Amino acid sequence: MVASTRGLGCMVLSAAEFLASDVVVMGIIVIGLFAFVFDLLMRHLEKVLVPWKGKVRVPRSAEAA
Repeated sequence: MVASTRGLGCMVLSAAEFLASDVVVMGIIVIGLFAFVFDLLMRHLEKVLVPWKGKVRVPRSAEAA
């Protein structure tokens, strides 16, 4: 984000230079929303592509007890 010349990060940095706090805050919120949606997408893909992750396997000897 520091060396960017275009995009959302550049908009936030240039708005910070001109003390446009409303643009800075809104830019940070938008970046956070993108990150949240990306996280949800990755969690869903993980459930679909790696269904065994997080499953606890019960040994057969424990089932009989």
